[in-house]
Amino acid sequence: MIALQNNGFNQLPDHLQNEAYLRGVLLDSFSCAALVLKKHTREIVECNRYAKQLGAEVGRACFESLFKADRPCHFCRADAVWETSERQDIEVENAGKSWRCIWIPFSDDLFLHYLSDIAERKKHEEQIISALTEKEMLLHEMSHRVKNNLQVLTSVMGLQANVSKNDEANNILKEAQNRIRSMAVVHEMLYKTKNLSYLNCGDYIHKLAKTLLQAEKGETAYKIRTVFNLQEVMLSVDRATLLGLIFNELITNVLKYAFSADRDRELKIDLTKDGNTCTLSVKDNGVGLPQGFDHRNTGTLGLTLVSGLVKQLKGEFKMSSDNGTKAVVTFKLSEKDGDLN
Repeated sequence: MIALQNNGFNQLPDHLQNEAYLRGVLLDSFSCAALVLKKHTREIVECNRYAKQLGAEVGRACFESLFKADRPCHFCRADAVWETSERQDIEVENAGKSWRCIWIPFSDDLFLHYLSDIAERKKHEEQIISALTEKEMLLHEMSHRVKNNLQVLTSVMGLQANVSKNDEANNILKEAQNRIRSMAVVHEMLYKTKNLSYLNCGDYIHKLAKTLLQAEKGETAYKIRTVFNLQEVMLSVDRATLLGLIFNELITNVLKYAFSADRDRELKIDLTKDGNTCTLSVKDNGVGLPQGFDHRNTGTLGLTLVSGLVKQLKGEFKMSSDNGTKAVVTFKLSEKDGDLN
């Protein structure tokens, strides 16, 4: 078949082009119907046993013996073979069946035509497509239900915080709520997208920031000017969830410690990609870090979580203080991520 497709039959040595070779070796080597036809009349010169099983008869036109027609089939590409000197390959529906038909130049006035019944293959393809569609629907439904369950959980925690008289317990519950919200946003986006393998983290970070800031504003009533610079970064769902949890802790840290009551508040959020290196940056214009601050030795749950989650991304985490606080997370794209596929 390599010789047929790449060089044409006319490139075969003379001793391989004789009738004995065609009948005894070449045509019978095919596992589908194979015929040698005359250029203009489509008269069958040679055919193998599979073609004969379909009704092919030497000396008759292929469309007469195979499809009981009185003229060439509407899908026939024989003329295109001579116009282009290239093989023609199509899939068609004819005589109630699905066929794959191929025409290949053979000599000045002959060409090879072979066709195979692909009904079974089509049937399997349809079954696979149906199974994949059903799987996609189930995954969407699962994401929808997970999102709803997480929202119920955050609501219950909110109710518990409202009735609790312990301020420390209230703060713990509210921080836990935000962590759960970051995961709920993932499933909300998965439910609305066709791609269940990857998440656009530019959109994810934007939506998560709005969700977290709106929840905080409802309680404290102060406004924060937010500036976004978010590129499209496609991460696997697992890694996007890690990034969301990291971002949640960084935003929570800003809201808890960055701003005093007597100053304008600005928050800059960047997500950029340079080659296969991604950078998430959260910068505020708040009071800055305390003297001698080391994020690796704070003992707080939030920054401890950030450090642990960044390790899972195999990235780096840095914090600096210059007219406010800047937290930067850098990491490499992995083979799991959409931007490397």
